[in-house]
Amino acid sequence: MTGLLDTLPAEALLSVSSDPKRKYAHTLEFLRDSQGTWVGTHSAKANAMVRVLLEQRLLTQLPTFDTVQSEVKYGADGKSRVDFVLHTGTASAAAASGGAGSAGSAGSKRRRGSVAAGSMVVAGAQATASCYLEVKSVTLAEDRPEGGRIALFPDTVSERAQRHVRELTALVRAGGSAACVFVVQRGDCCAFAPCHEKDPKYGQLLQAAAAAGVQLIAVVCKLDEATGCIRHGGTLPIDLRYKLKLPV
Repeated sequence: MTGLLDTLPAEALLSVSSDPKRKYAHTLEFLRDSQGTWVGTHSAKANAMVRVLLEQRLLTQLPTFDTVQSEVKYGADGKSRVDFVLHTGTASAAAASGGAGSAGSAGSKRRRGSVAAGSMVVAGAQATASCYLEVKSVTLAEDRPEGGRIALFPDTVSERAQRHVRELTALVRAGGSAACVFVVQRGDCCAFAPCHEKDPKYGQLLQAAAAAGVQLIAVVCKLDEATGCIRHGGTLPIDLRYKLKLPV
């Protein structure tokens, strides 16, 4: 929420739940910042947005795939979960994931499983390759000296995000395939960068990940105020060296 609570009161959009088990009925979904931009604040929605983009095959930078598996255990100790694993080879992927739903099935239930990092599963004459996909929600932005606004992640030190990027990097160095999708939940930015000022370690790790072959994608998902829908706003260029402080 860094940068979103600087000017209060602020306009907000809430969703309402009828679930009697919830402590509070309302969830904060959007805040309008001091410059008038609606910013999505519900970080868990970033995964849902990426799921739709995958179903509609709009993330064309990613390898082709047939099935999508959600929340897969991975990492050196097997205790982390990657948001999605994309499989090629439908029959083999289903065997590997224990029946994960197709990317084209919007209503399919999310299932959990585990797949060995960089695995190649063979079923009959078919082979399955996997791409591990991590999703990050981006809300922080600032004005660039050269003009325009740039989206930044993270907005504070995040040891969890550091661990995720380390694991994706290790996976790729071991021969696997991995990508990180940064969902910019605002429509006023023309670029994306790791936030070296807030978390310099994460910025270093992301640079190392990119050098190792982890694919980085920054995608805009912004609120259409007229319809109340969230719309895909395309991708943003990524500047890994924005405000990077070089050692003296």
